[in-house]
Amino acid sequence: MKRERILGKLLIYIMVSISVLLLVSIFPFSTGKMAAPVGMPLSDHWTLFNPTQNSKSSLNLPSVIKDIPHNTDVTISRPLPETAYQDPALYFVTEQQKVKVFIDQELIYEYNPILKWFSQSPGRDVHLISLPHDSAGSTLTIAFNSPYRSFSGILAQVWMGSRNDLVMSIVRNDLIPLALAYSLVIFGIILLALQKRMAKLKLRNAGTFYLGLFSVISGIWIVAESNLILLFIKDPVFLSHLALVSLYCLPVPLLLFVRRVYHPARSRYIFYLACGFFVFFVAGTVLQVLSLTDYILLLPCFHLWATFTIVSMVIMGIQEIRSGNKDIRFFFYGCLLFGGFIMVDVILYYAAETPRMNTQSFFRWGLLLFILFSSTIMGQNILHMRDIRTKNRVLHSLAYTDTLTRLKNRASFEKAIRALQPVLDSQDSVTVVVVDINNLKTVNDTLGHAEGDRLLVEGARIMRTSLSRLGEIYRIGGDEFAIIIRNTPVSIINDAIAELFDKIDHFNSQSNGFKISMAYGMDSYQKGKDKDLNSVIVRADKAMYQCKKNQKLIQVVGTDSE
Repeated sequence: MKRERILGKLLIYIMVSISVLLLVSIFPFSTGKMAAPVGMPLSDHWTLFNPTQNSKSSLNLPSVIKDIPHNTDVTISRPLPETAYQDPALYFVTEQQKVKVFIDQELIYEYNPILKWFSQSPGRDVHLISLPHDSAGSTLTIAFNSPYRSFSGILAQVWMGSRNDLVMSIVRNDLIPLALAYSLVIFGIILLALQKRMAKLKLRNAGTFYLGLFSVISGIWIVAESNLILLFIKDPVFLSHLALVSLYCLPVPLLLFVRRVYHPARSRYIFYLACGFFVFFVAGTVLQVLSLTDYILLLPCFHLWATFTIVSMVIMGIQEIRSGNKDIRFFFYGCLLFGGFIMVDVILYYAAETPRMNTQSFFRWGLLLFILFSSTIMGQNILHMRDIRTKNRVLHSLAYTDTLTRLKNRASFEKAIRALQPVLDSQDSVTVVVVDINNLKTVNDTLGHAEGDRLLVEGARIMRTSLSRLGEIYRIGGDEFAIIIRNTPVSIINDAIAELFDKIDHFNSQSNGFKISMAYGMDSYQKGKDKDLNSVIVRADKAMYQCKKNQKLIQVVGTDSE
């Protein structure tokens, strides 16, 4: 019971730590925008060359130019300002765009990744570009080009500043989210390990597995969407695909968690929703391998299915609460908030100043609340299962344990015989010892039943201290006990029995009340002669009664001699 209590508390303590980290991590992102880098925003005085109209116009960044065909350069330019930066650099982020940067028409930077992963995706990348020290007043020109029409006209904010300051800005913005992601992955791994531990403790709960998987995938997604990670892993195409794969798989363990833990009336429908996301991911992978589409182009379809799923889950949750399922009420509120924050991020993805750029701040809010709700309920479930298991253990103990002597009872003895029967012939030896406590009726009649019970308790204690090393001791009758001994030489058995009678003599020499007397008999299983242990028990029982007769005869002879 103590181990299960520790298990439940450990889960709750871990979740409190994760929740605090989540809470801290989301404050810098409460507006849905990344905090401004340390430097100068190059927002105005840009000149746009629109290739579709073959014209020039002024614009401010960030901006979105509509109706730009795919694989078409969108070029913006402006003069660089006078600055005092010792190591001047540009910083901006692109989403599924290739980039060329010119100073006075001289190419100083190009981002044009090699096509791979059966995709045209350039990925999402952070561009940190060192500028020549004498570039003040020069004309800065940036050309954006995307293989996807929906990303062709997106022009993100451009910053200018000291390279070290810009790097530190990225670190400050993404260090806590990366710590959050790392914590989520570790927490998920702990949950998966706990699932295995719980199975050993017979506390089976598949919800632990699915919540752990959901946590790991969430952490991977946050890592893949981080700007800071792009400074260390120079493969934005891989990270872009990793983020999309994680996102597309993320709802599956979440829905299975709900289905397995709460068993709603429409659990089959939830399973179908999870299968829908899985089929969507598999079909998208096949289409990408066949070069028919890209993961990134399937994102609107994913958002549509996710919206349908959230609405469906809200409706089912309301129906469950109305039907009287109180267990799901608390969890439903967590799911409702989580779904609401996800929908806010989806809306921002399409309606922000620079649509389709990275937004996940509200997802962190939702993730915080959902894991808080889920972990609380799961901790309660673990403690509830612990209580049930404790009650079952008590019932099992009552069924197979003698309440007076705390030894195994007759039912347990018969169960042990049935378990041993199939392997009898494979044992080197099987010996049954039957022990009877003498004079129980006399003690009950002369000293009372309380003393008779104490006689049995003290006799059982002496047997336990001297014979338990031979095997389990069973109380098979009112004053009769038995031991099944396997693969033990008779000499060792005789030594234990001699120790038993020595301890009886010691007890009797110290006792001012009743005296303990025992008779015993034993016999061994004979291969080819005995079909089962019952015949062995009969012979051992007869030997015990013969021992009892001999003890009475010795007592009579001793009395006559006096």
